[in-house]
Amino acid sequence: MAISPDGRQAASGGVDSAVRLWDLRARRAVREMAGHTAEVTSVCFFLDGRHLASSSRDKTVRVWHLESGRCLQTLWHTGAVLSLAALPAGNTLLTGGTDLALRIWRLDWEPEARALPAWDEKARTHLATLATVRAAPGTKTIRGMYVDTLVQDLRHRGFGGVQPETVAARLDELAAHPEAVTSAWDEIRSAAPVAARRVAAAQAARRVRSRLPPLPVFLAVAAVIFALVLGVVLFRPRKVDLAFSAHQMARAQQDVATAKLFEGGDCADEGGYEHYLELARAPVVGEETLSCLVKLQQPGLVDAYLGTLKLDDPDRLVSQRNRRLAIAFLAALGERATSELCHALQTGTDQAKWVAARALPAQANAAADTCIIDGVLSPDPAVRAAAATGLRLLMGTQRVPPARAWELAQSLAHDADPRVRAEAIQVVAMFDFKHAVDTLTAVGEKDADAVVADVARHTTQELRNYRFMNPDRPY
Repeated sequence: MAISPDGRQAASGGVDSAVRLWDLRARRAVREMAGHTAEVTSVCFFLDGRHLASSSRDKTVRVWHLESGRCLQTLWHTGAVLSLAALPAGNTLLTGGTDLALRIWRLDWEPEARALPAWDEKARTHLATLATVRAAPGTKTIRGMYVDTLVQDLRHRGFGGVQPETVAARLDELAAHPEAVTSAWDEIRSAAPVAARRVAAAQAARRVRSRLPPLPVFLAVAAVIFALVLGVVLFRPRKVDLAFSAHQMARAQQDVATAKLFEGGDCADEGGYEHYLELARAPVVGEETLSCLVKLQQPGLVDAYLGTLKLDDPDRLVSQRNRRLAIAFLAALGERATSELCHALQTGTDQAKWVAARALPAQANAAADTCIIDGVLSPDPAVRAAAATGLRLLMGTQRVPPARAWELAQSLAHDADPRVRAEAIQVVAMFDFKHAVDTLTAVGEKDADAVVADVARHTTQELRNYRFMNPDRPY
């Protein structure tokens, strides 16, 4: 989203591939500009306020004429364009995207100076209100105002073209006819007929209250009723059914939702599958490369990819990108790669186990679910620790019932290996408040490993804080 230089308009774009121009005062869209064929990633106004640029995942940047809604120019790129900015010169664009290139575009026009009106009649009520507020104490007229201050106030409210001499003339008119002065508050009051209905409702409420019993009698009856209700609530036997936590499920669903790889054309480069597999071994891998590997998928691809995969990098953002792309790529391979991913979870490196445990739940098939559950019951503690994360993601998408998930969570929480018990804490936290807090409290008090006990206590406090801060939300 971007705001126009005069502050009166905004532009927006999104996944529906449309660019919309909004009137901020009227709070409605005044124009929709179609042309992109994929998600619009960024928009920006030019300095003259007459032109707008938009970037998209369809590998283009389009320059629009706002008054007509026409696309004046299309700037082609070799990858999805993720961001752009118009330089102060007014005829230069800076763009960047998934092709890892930063481009400067010189457009074939010079910026126009946009002529703004010296006065807008819509500013009259604002001027009356501001003049009243700015008047010196004891002043009965609005002559002698600080004109420059009023001009700045009006410009901050979107009337960018008003001039001091025009404002001074309007002040003289208001001073000569004070009975005709109408402030913004007057317009608000005149446009609110609902106020009369509220007054009538308040009068009716007072009449009803006058017919009620005396206040002491009313309070005594209310106290008796409250005591009865409180006794029922406190002493009624409660049974808490085993269930998943709604807010923890929402967090898990966000974790299992993988990013969609950008589709990079027909993948007709020389070398085919082997060529793209070699590109995937580079320190920085483009989404188009992984998308082509998905299309050209062959047996053994998972092992070949994981064998040379490096997730960690000194730059934290690069590490996050590597992990996100690895999970998205392996999930996109689909059910054909499930058995290879399962093998990586059982026998791969710690890095391969980490990726496989997150990619398998995203594939959302029965074989992947079975692999995760088998991993939880594996004799290898490293496999159990990795599979615990996969079990949490399966619970978030309700691919394992609460009763079965609770059995597996209890097994992990009482595991002999502290790594497994530490991973089990987030699995236990997926259940309803009573079951989760009771179990985690016991772990925090009794676990022999100080790190596991500390994580359990910290997680228990987070769950209690959430329930306390969100009493009106389902836990």
